[in-house]
Amino acid sequence: MTVRSITSGGLYAVLALAEGDTGIQPDGPVVVYRRAGDGRVFVCEAGQFCAGFEQVGDTPPGDRVPDAWQPVLDEVVRATHLFPTWPTDPLHALAILGEEFGELTKAVLQTAYEPHKVRKGELRTEAVQTAAMALRFLASLDHYKFGPSLQHVQSSGMAGEDPA
Repeated sequence: MTVRSITSGGLYAVLALAEGDTGIQPDGPVVVYRRAGDGRVFVCEAGQFCAGFEQVGDTPPGDRVPDAWQPVLDEVVRATHLFPTWPTDPLHALAILGEEFGELTKAVLQTAYEPHKVRKGELRTEAVQTAAMALRFLASLDHYKFGPSLQHVQSSGMAGEDPA
C-alpha cells in the first residue's frame, strides 16, 4: 500500500482522503500518522503496516478533533463515496451547501415552533450534513473556476414592453 503525504493536521488528512487527494482508496477506517522529524502527516488504512512511519505518541491536544466533529468527518467521507464528484462552478457548489442549510433551518424552526414534526436526532443530522458540505466546499476552493455567468436581458413583463 502507498502512504501519501498530506498537509499538517489530522483534519486535513481526513479531508484530503475524502476528496481523493491521497491516492488511497480505503476499504475501511484510516489511521493518521505524524512523522516525528518534521510533523508531516500521512494516512494509511487501519490495520495495514505503513513502512517507515508510526503514530507518534498521543495526538497533541491542539490537534485533537473534538468529539462533535467526528460525525461531520464521517459524513464527508460517506458523502464523497456516494457522490465523488463536486462542482467546479462555485455557485453550483454553494447551492449544494445552501440546500443543506435550508434543511437545517427548517429543522431548527420546527424544533422551536412545531416540535411534534421533528424526528428525534433530525436537528443533529441536518447540522452534521450542513457542516460536511461546508467542508467539501472549503476543500475545493483551489479547484473552482470563478467567472461571470452567461446573462440575458429580461423584461419586466409590463404592458407595452417587448418581452424579447
